[in-house]
Amino acid sequence: MWRVAAMEDGDEVTRDYIEGVTDPQLREIRLTPWQARLWTHLSYDQSEIDKQFSYRYKVHESIPNLDVKFPALPQEGRIKVYTDIDQISQYLTDKRFQFVEDTESADILWTREYLKDFK
Repeated sequence: MWRVAAMEDGDEVTRDYIEGVTDPQLREIRLTPWQARLWTHLSYDQSEIDKQFSYRYKVHESIPNLDVKFPALPQEGRIKVYTDIDQISQYLTDKRFQFVEDTESADILWTREYLKDFK
């Protein structure tokens, strides 16, 4: 805390624990830890969001087909890994792995990117 005015011995120092909250009701609620209050006058009913609202922001994706047999990893040679994560490139040092620059030639994709097209 920093002084914003000159002070004398015995002056009272206060602090706004919820600085920046200007809505009176929200201030009252956020001050609850320091000022005991009853909130029985407020409604706790939860309203459901319209399904169309949720659908608008949903990522349209295909789901992986679990019945499809995935190709086995190569028994001979090295396993090709594509990654855009620096830590993977740095710490995956086993000689069985080889890093590749494109996703098409990789056996394993280790990426931050959200995968949504499994076809």
